[in-house]
Amino acid sequence: MVPSLVLGHSVGEIVAACVAGVMTMEAGMQLATDRGRLMQSLPKGVGEMWATRCDGESVMSAIATLGLEESVSVAAVNGPKSVVVSGDGKGVAAVLGHLKAKGQQLSVSHAFHSPLMKPIAEEFRAVVQSVELSANKVPLASTVTGALATAKDLTDPEHWVRQLWSPVLYSSALKAAFGYRGNDGSESWVISSVLEVGSDPVLSRMARPWIKTIEEGSVEWHASLDRRTGLHEHSVVQ
Repeated sequence: MVPSLVLGHSVGEIVAACVAGVMTMEAGMQLATDRGRLMQSLPKGVGEMWATRCDGESVMSAIATLGLEESVSVAAVNGPKSVVVSGDGKGVAAVLGHLKAKGQQLSVSHAFHSPLMKPIAEEFRAVVQSVELSANKVPLASTVTGALATAKDLTDPEHWVRQLWSPVLYSSALKAAFGYRGNDGSESWVISSVLEVGSDPVLSRMARPWIKTIEEGSVEWHASLDRRTGLHEHSVVQ
């Protein structure tokens, strides 16, 4: 079975790229392994990640207003009011304080998707440049660009290097996926069924409340596993 379109959150985009034919599964596994190794080589305890119910633009504006662009960034925009802030601990606290926003600290070893990842950029660039990258055979909605990726995007090593510190634009990528119009030669179609592959359908649960406000008709959501039940999950959102 070949998916109509693929999307991956953060390092999941490497998996999506493998499915789309951008790189072999072996190359993708090596890329993900080296990415993780380099991240773990950075000093521990100097960064934090906090989830907060704010919009991405407000958080980015606060970071700019406080002049913290070199130490703090938006790590992920998971929905209209679901943002992760990442970077220097004091800086993240200053941003949340400026916004008068509450947050929940994530249990992570490092401040991923923040400027604190930049020291490993050169070494990771060399790793990516050793991987053979090909044009995608399956459409891919990128969480790096927040749009449907082009073959130029996916075969450019800088695209993968930017993943280290760029925000994960999950909500924008998902909107791009639902806005995709395919054609099987006889009629056009839209995406109406989503399968989340992983140990728990966290991303699907985050998306359902706001996707149903912008998407006409019903969307079927499936999950390969659900930690709450240990079973395959299936639901339809009208």
